Amino acid sequence: MRLISVDLRNFRSHVNTKLDFSDGVVAIIGENGAGKSSILEAINYALFPMSYRNQEELMRRGSREMAVSLVIEIDGKQYRITRTRREGKPESKLEVKQGDMWRLIQHGSQDVNKSLEELGLRSDVFENTIYIRQGEIASLLNAKPAERKKIVGRILGTEDLEEIYEDLRDVISDIRQRESELEGEIKRVGSLREELERTREDLIKKKEKKKELEKGEKELSIKIEEIKRRIKEEEKRRDLYHKLNAQLEEKKKEKAEKEVKREEINRSIASKNEDLRGVLGQESMSELERKARVYEPYLKYWQLIGEIQYINNDIMRLEKEIEEIETAIKKIPELEEERSRIEKELLEAEGELKSMERLEGELKSERNSLIKAENEVNSLKNRIDGILKSIGVEDIFALKKVLLEAITKVDELNNLISSLEAEKKSKNKEVSGLEEMIEILERGERRCPVCSTELSDERIKEVISEKRSEIDELIVKIEEIEKEITNKREELERIKKEADDMTKLEKDIDFMNRSLEEKISEVEMRREKIKNLELKLREKSEKEKRFDELKRRINELNRSIGELSKHGKT
Repeated sequence: MRLISVDLRNFRSHVNTKLDFSDGVVAIIGENGAGKSSILEAINYALFPMSYRNQEELMRRGSREMAVSLVIEIDGKQYRITRTRREGKPESKLEVKQGDMWRLIQHGSQDVNKSLEELGLRSDVFENTIYIRQGEIASLLNAKPAERKKIVGRILGTEDLEEIYEDLRDVISDIRQRESELEGEIKRVGSLREELERTREDLIKKKEKKKELEKGEKELSIKIEEIKRRIKEEEKRRDLYHKLNAQLEEKKKEKAEKEVKREEINRSIASKNEDLRGVLGQESMSELERKARVYEPYLKYWQLIGEIQYINNDIMRLEKEIEEIETAIKKIPELEEERSRIEKELLEAEGELKSMERLEGELKSERNSLIKAENEVNSLKNRIDGILKSIGVEDIFALKKVLLEAITKVDELNNLISSLEAEKKSKNKEVSGLEEMIEILERGERRCPVCSTELSDERIKEVISEKRSEIDELIVKIEEIEKEITNKREELERIKKEADDMTKLEKDIDFMNRSLEEKISEVEMRREKIKNLELKLREKSEKEKRFDELKRRINELNRSIGELSKHGKT
């Protein structure tokens, strides 16, 4: 920044003063009270009017208005800042020079102050590094090295920082030590995290392996049960075959015995027939009958004929039974095979029906979960609406807007408090400078601490009296500033609390909104799942019908096999 000119009207002791600043060093020379300091004060006022709590005191006595116009150059562009005050009302405007004309770019104190800050002009930097008030240079030159260090620190605004640094030295040391410890902890936690990740991956693999083994174990159990069932069936079939074969052998043996006996009887009959032919050839039948009654041995002939007839019938019966047994032996494997096939189909159908029953249970569970999720969705919506209604906003966007306004207000109050703190600090510096000036004069210094001119005793008393009056006025201003700082801090704390409460509400609502979105997704997912389950369950009636048919056929086969087995036993 470079000063071009300043125009003062009714500012302090200046009625109408205009100064143009040339390049290089500019010295302002004049007697005490001529208004040299007022020129610098006017420059400060034009740039940072908020540094002056009571601006009415800057106005020349008897005047009802004042004005300061300052032209500066920044980055090759000239800007004109004009501050006026009429009947207690301040006005500000900022203009930029374009050719020979001035164009208005900002109007109003806050907007002008904001634009100057954007141009890089800050009150704390200006007052601490550029602008040194009256008395501070003399104090610096006449002070001892230790005092000079304090004065320079106070001028540059580093005195408080040095005190803070000394106070924080131990804290910084502790923080650095803690930082070192935390770095070690972070490394240890990092290694633990890596080990945890490896353990987690290993656990996931083991869980997957366990699932595979459990699945394989279940499949093996099913296969083992199937094999056991087949073994029992084979054992039953083997026993039945053994029984039927034993019965078959017995029947064949009995048949063979009958056939042997039939042969013997046939031979006996043949012999008897020869005897009869001999007798019949010689005698008549009536004579023979008479003789038969006389000869008992011939009665055995008729008995043998009846016995041979019985044996023939018995052999025919045995042949029929043997045929039936052989048919049963041939037919039972076919029936057993069919039964085994149908039992397998029946097991599959039973498994499908059980799956259907599980699907029905799953469908019921999904419907209950859907109702629960829909209730949670409605509950979350009601809670969100209740929270928004309690703070008087329609939706989350309105809440964010109110929160943004509160944060903006907090920033404004922080800036205002910082400005008031800077003004208080500036006033305290002025008091310190004036007190040092009085102390120098009271020690018997005959020269003015500001301009080094010789002062009379009377003039020294007047200057001391003036400076003490200024100190009293400054103390009153400082107290007013402190009071306003207290009020603003109370207001700041209140707004901060409101902002914190709204921030918490915003986080709660954001969390509930995320939960709401998750629940809505869950509802849609469950609805789709229920739809798929209902489609699958439409096949249940057909599968139940097929299951009943298989059971009926199994019962028929069991009856047939039972009848064959029973027949074989008889």
